[in-house]
Amino acid sequence: VRLIYGEVASIDRPSKTVSFRAWGEPSSIQEVSYDVLVLATGSDCVVPPIPGYRTGLSGIFAYRTIEDVDGILRSASGGARTAAVVGGGLLGLEAAKALSDLSLETCILQRGPFLMDKQLDEQAASMLHAKVSAMGIAVHHSVSILEILHDRGALVGLRVQERGSEPRILTLDVLVFACGIRPRDQLARQCGLEIGSSGGVKIDRQLRSADPSIYAIGEVASVEGQFCDGLWQPGVEHADVLAQYLVGARNARIGDSDLSTKLKLLPFDVASFGASRAFWSQRQFEKQDNDGLLRVVHTDAVKGTHCQLIFSSDGRRLLGGLLVGDASDYRRLHGLCLSGADVTEEGLLPKGECDAKRRRMGFRSGEHRQEETSET
Repeated sequence: VRLIYGEVASIDRPSKTVSFRAWGEPSSIQEVSYDVLVLATGSDCVVPPIPGYRTGLSGIFAYRTIEDVDGILRSASGGARTAAVVGGGLLGLEAAKALSDLSLETCILQRGPFLMDKQLDEQAASMLHAKVSAMGIAVHHSVSILEILHDRGALVGLRVQERGSEPRILTLDVLVFACGIRPRDQLARQCGLEIGSSGGVKIDRQLRSADPSIYAIGEVASVEGQFCDGLWQPGVEHADVLAQYLVGARNARIGDSDLSTKLKLLPFDVASFGASRAFWSQRQFEKQDNDGLLRVVHTDAVKGTHCQLIFSSDGRRLLGGLLVGDASDYRRLHGLCLSGADVTEEGLLPKGECDAKRRRMGFRSGEHRQEETSET
């Protein structure tokens, strides 16, 4: 294996060459040829267009690389006292916890209506909000950032507006963006590869781009041109399938990636798991009229736990679930969900629950169930 450290300048598809500048030799363009080229360029943190923002302002960071983290640590040790995280998703919550651990007064600014709004329903997010607030981290949702305020090249604050409120000023020493990613597809665009609907290199289920000699994996890969996965596990699966394919397993294909997530750095559990992408894209965890799904919800306000399990209409398949406060059963539930196995003997629903419930609600065969909730 020949390892080259440098920056790729361009890809020439007709000649099957890659031009690059080796580190330490920025003025010298070199070339390397290929039979097969794999793009694994990952993604960049999204920084929304905000008045007052410019590259180089001190105190403003993405939450993406080791260099970003080193910069945050230097700010914290250099006298910073207040911090805000833009984004209330998985990465934003973990960033806020890290800033709080550095003894910075920390808040989360979430554009959406509640925390983790891509993975949780409002009830689960409300309990998560309470737990995050109890850690001393303020949470502001439905927030618009109107302006970044700076003085002599350094961040001093934000002008923000929460829905239904007047604009106000937040005084800040540190601002961290953790509000999404954008595929690093510049090289693919430069060489004329087909791009997915939301960016990234359009690939088929065998990781091939529009050019049969070029493949893409990880966060830059747009599966069938429809979506890029911003999680670590799908990238590992991509690499494994591509390796099999390139050594001769011509039937190797990627399936639907498992997008289940479990927060790791907070002092309490939060997990969202599903059998397929539809669990999140169709928001199956939220009750919808006539969707034919059976939901069982248990909330214990005293213990601070919330569990929602979503089943197929006959109660036989576990389609997904949300766990807040206690995810000790995550591994088992996640496994049952992915396996598609019949769960009627797993004790997740009392035996005969579906039929008994149907009788109580006055339903006849073929009609939909309603949500069942037990609260303590």
